[in-house]
Amino acid sequence: MYMGTFADRLRASMSASNMKAVELHELTGISKASISEYLSGNYEPKQRNIFKMAQALDVSPSYLMGVSDTPRNEVLLMKLGEWLKAYREEHGLSMRAMADLCGFSKAYINILEKGINPKTGKPISPTMQAFEKIAEATQIDTDSLLRILGGNQPITIPAASSQRPRKKGVRIPVLGSVAAGVPIEAVEDIIDYEEIDEELARTGEFFALQIRGASMEPVLYERDIVIVRKQSPVSTGDMAIVLINSDEATVKKIRREPSGLMLIGYNAAVYEPHFYTNEDIERLPVQILGKVVEMRRKF
Repeated sequence: MYMGTFADRLRASMSASNMKAVELHELTGISKASISEYLSGNYEPKQRNIFKMAQALDVSPSYLMGVSDTPRNEVLLMKLGEWLKAYREEHGLSMRAMADLCGFSKAYINILEKGINPKTGKPISPTMQAFEKIAEATQIDTDSLLRILGGNQPITIPAASSQRPRKKGVRIPVLGSVAAGVPIEAVEDIIDYEEIDEELARTGEFFALQIRGASMEPVLYERDIVIVRKQSPVSTGDMAIVLINSDEATVKKIRREPSGLMLIGYNAAVYEPHFYTNEDIERLPVQILGKVVEMRRKF
């Protein structure tokens, strides 16, 4: 069904990209000796190196691994269960061992790999917490895992209504947009209200914002709601509300560097990472309005 060996698929991908081994080495950081061994078919790379080469060659990791015979990322992407099974088999792990590693039941690993919810018969939609557990267990960061799946795997964000007993809530406004120079309390574009626990409300000032656009898919979709604590200090890995050049605010993941700030969207096809130097931050300016502390989805 699938085309040849790993070496065959790697050579075909390099030929299609007109890329030499030395260029692949420079783009991935994989040693030239290792790439030579892969091409000769003496041994196959670990999954982490497969992902690096797939990104450099602009092909689907599932193609390089032999899971799919369709090379292009935009045509066929992996589901979480496919990736999980490939990882498990590569490392010689049983479903039970994989379950123990992730903190899941064996039955849930089985469901993930099959990709179907047995109760509904519909495709499985794991929670973001499940993604984070799998990423931690397999020693890959969550962002990289989401990029590998490329939006092909649905993700469940818990609905606003929780099944646990709720304490008395504090109402906060849901804003349709946030613009420069307007204090949050003076914004008139209020489209709804959400409640947060009193305990959370005591930790700061909060507002909610409705998501626009597709730059944060598959984590956040159009019309999702984020609960935001007003604060300017945020850390690498936080999701924040950012105001750039006095335009409307945007929701992005933050990566701090000594020389500036990187804004990252989960959907690279819509929003490529943007880096702002410390000079840009002062000149434009780039302002952090708050940190996302909760995500909600209306069903």
